[in-house]
Amino acid sequence: MGLLAAEGALVAANHGDCPLAGLGDRIGDPIPLFELVLTPRAARVAIPVLGGFTALGVALLAARSSERRLAVSRRPRRRASVEQSNPVDPHERDHERKHHQLQGDANR
Repeated sequence: MGLLAAEGALVAANHGDCPLAGLGDRIGDPIPLFELVLTPRAARVAIPVLGGFTALGVALLAARSSERRLAVSRRPRRRASVEQSNPVDPHERDHERKHHQLQGDANR
């Protein structure tokens, strides 16, 4: 989330241009990346639109996360019984009971 916010701040500081556009200019790349697949007008609009969708997605994710946190904190807490905290297979429990009975019969 922090990286998305930092990238958004860099794009906003560059007036909607990719922060790496200057690097492309320095190495002699005449065509920006989005203009390879979009018209120049659509490429200029793409960054703000995609940034808006990203911001909306992050906001919805944060709202969902805080809603779940509230739901969990409002749920009444139950005390766990011994069986709940240490589940035992019923077949294993029967085996232990028979084992103890056999030991008791052998000691007689």
